[in-house]
Amino acid sequence: MNAKNKEFENITNDVNMVSEIIFQQMNLIDDYLSNVNNSDSETVNELLSNESKIDDYEKLIYDKIVNCIVLYNPLAGELRQLMASLRITTNLERIGDLCINIIESLESTNKKIIGEKIKTLFVDMLKFATLMVRNSMSSFICCDMDLAEKVLNDDDVIDNLNEKINNLLSEFKHNEAYSSKEELTNLLSFNYINMNIERIADNATNIAEASIYMMQGEDIRHTN
Repeated sequence: MNAKNKEFENITNDVNMVSEIIFQQMNLIDDYLSNVNNSDSETVNELLSNESKIDDYEKLIYDKIVNCIVLYNPLAGELRQLMASLRITTNLERIGDLCINIIESLESTNKKIIGEKIKTLFVDMLKFATLMVRNSMSSFICCDMDLAEKVLNDDDVIDNLNEKINNLLSEFKHNEAYSSKEELTNLLSFNYINMNIERIADNATNIAEASIYMMQGEDIRHTN
């Protein structure tokens, strides 16, 4: 393997490593919601530690891509791969930020007030968003068009779960029992959690679109 191919492989491996850390983050949030494994403080500390690693990888990958362009004068297909890697890393870093947003919102709520129905919907939505991210990354690593297209279609499932949660939150808002300041704060936090999980799925579709761009040279962003 020549130096250029080795550097391309290193960049792909680094992007994949970032995705593995992201999966750890999403699993930690799942554990937090399910009240299993580590204590809440341990979970939060691990999430924050992983977030720092993601930021470091983002800078490293950016530098490697710039160096690769300068040193090796990549061909059109190789340049698409580098640009896709950059776009994917950016979206993974955003997912990392969204994970921190979710855990901060969960920390601001009284866990005793989180009902089983809303918790189950959050867990289901998070698991499906995680699957979308995993499939979008597999489409990139394996150059799999079918998986990339599946991710784009799966966004409808997230929209349906999002609607169910919004309807449930609307019921809560009209429930006289939810009248104290603490309970209203919880409702706002639930809405923010829902929004951030939906945005994770949006970033998964962005990754799938970057994979399609790499494979076909077609930029399908902002199209139907």
